[in-house]
Amino acid sequence: MSPSRRPVAIVGAGSLEGREILEGLAARGWEKEEIVALGEKLGGWELDVEDEGAEVFLPLQEEYLAPCEAVFLCARDPGAGDFVRAWAASNDVALFDLTCPPGSPGGLWNPSRSEEPAQARGGPLAFPEPESSFLATLLGGLAPEQVARLDCFLLQPSSIRGEPGVRELLRQSTDLLNFRPVSTEAFGLRLAFSLVPGGGGTE
Repeated sequence: MSPSRRPVAIVGAGSLEGREILEGLAARGWEKEEIVALGEKLGGWELDVEDEGAEVFLPLQEEYLAPCEAVFLCARDPGAGDFVRAWAASNDVALFDLTCPPGSPGGLWNPSRSEEPAQARGGPLAFPEPESSFLATLLGGLAPEQVARLDCFLLQPSSIRGEPGVRELLRQSTDLLNFRPVSTEAFGLRLAFSLVPGGGGTE
């Protein structure tokens, strides 16, 4: 471990975002012992089983967070999120929250810029949806007089909100077919349709 830095924690290390952060840190020279890979729920140990093997994540407990100087929150479990946010705030630790829905309070950090906002320590840094960030960067190259209006459509899997998102898609589909008001608890929006990609190509 480098003597000049303390370890960082990834809560929900088995998620897609958590795995990307693990790979990114490793590519930037972070050693395995400098990264604390935690499960995404409070309590016991978690086992992630895949075709090529299994991986064990430490339980989400304060004793494993204590030595860390920063936390990446990838777990969408409400209890885990509340616990990590409260712990980071009381310990003056930088919290990079990848679970904040759009419009949430907290610092909105543009990862393409190098400077860190003043509210980084002890408060959450929310990230924009990657697609929105890329779109904003693309449109930033256009002068206001070049475009009068843009209609943008973002296609995302309902599973991006986990099981609640998948269940909401089912509820919305059922509500629409039965002419009932559509529930919008997980997304805050009515889902337009469900797109299922076919295999065997990149179309």
